[in-house]
Amino acid sequence: MKSFLSTLKQLSVVSSVLFAFVGAMGKAEAAVTLDPRTGFQIIRESDRNSDQLINWINRVDCYDSADKRIASPSAAKEEADDPQSTWIQIFPQVTGWKTNDRLDVYISRSEDCVKEIENSTGVPKCAQVYSQSSFVVGTPLMVNPRDVVALNPQDNFSFDTIAGGGEEICETQEEESLVLFVIHRRSDGIEGSAKWDMSGFDLRGPRAPNALKAGPGDQHIFLEWELAPEDENDGADGFTYYCAPAAAPGAATDMSTAVGGAGGAGGNPDCVQSELVEGTIPQGDTLMLECGSIFGRTTREGQASGLVNLTDYAVAVSAHDALGNAGPLSPVECARPQTVTTFYESYKESGGQGGGGCAHHDSKDSPLLPGLFAISLVLFLWRRKENT
Repeated sequence: MKSFLSTLKQLSVVSSVLFAFVGAMGKAEAAVTLDPRTGFQIIRESDRNSDQLINWINRVDCYDSADKRIASPSAAKEEADDPQSTWIQIFPQVTGWKTNDRLDVYISRSEDCVKEIENSTGVPKCAQVYSQSSFVVGTPLMVNPRDVVALNPQDNFSFDTIAGGGEEICETQEEESLVLFVIHRRSDGIEGSAKWDMSGFDLRGPRAPNALKAGPGDQHIFLEWELAPEDENDGADGFTYYCAPAAAPGAATDMSTAVGGAGGAGGNPDCVQSELVEGTIPQGDTLMLECGSIFGRTTREGQASGLVNLTDYAVAVSAHDALGNAGPLSPVECARPQTVTTFYESYKESGGQGGGGCAHHDSKDSPLLPGLFAISLVLFLWRRKENT
């Protein structure tokens, strides 16, 4: 009997411990965390390298964003799988989630959005860019970059809601560092939050190069340019060249003079085109006219390549920054690539059959042979005279 009572007492103690453990599990503290490696990522068609501020939104990211905001995880995945769209993917680790809870994403320039929400006084200093009440733990949140660029508080996050601005928002010439907050909210307040401060957007490109000169090469155009002293530290990380074939190639002003050619494209009737306009930012179809690029903040010369000889081209140069934002085009110049004949090429064209510095001539093909024969005859007669 004592043994039986002792066993019951032991079971009672074990049960109490188990109930306490289960109760503690049921009251697990809510928390939100963002892994520094996987918590934040911009999903884009063309990846950038780590030197190009991969967590920042540039102008191309903005243009490539979808026109509508998304909410459900299934819709988020469908949109993220579309390589034509750019999305900010936030992958929070959430504990203590309950039915009717929601996750909100806020951004600010520097304010603490948790404190702003708790105070709820004055003009909002944080922009709400996402809200998810049907959040499934282990799935990402997809934020539209245009909402971030707009920096306007949003209230409606249904699937069909238009994002905070169309393509016109991408023309904003601004640069902002941003702080992002993922906030776990319940009806009675904030349950947990996580902050990410390694992001922002920059839609500005460097100012345009000036004093562009263009000279012909064999399927190339040699370029030289300058930057105004006040633009030296304007963020240029490299330069991109654009070449547009003339509308009516043909007999044109001789471009074979020194670097600089025959002047601006507008002044050459055989170099008329409409694709390259000084002071405009290359985008759309203009990007298809790229004919070379070079990295280097201090670089002032380059070589456009892949061109057709004896065709007039309008050429211009644009500086780009570390994010890949292109600045406006330089003045537009005109040049005509053409065949460059070296001494060895002339020799081969004259019938030379040898390689390197040695040559074998065929009298039938080479007009140089009679001259060489005459020189040899003169040398032979001169040496014979010296020996007599």
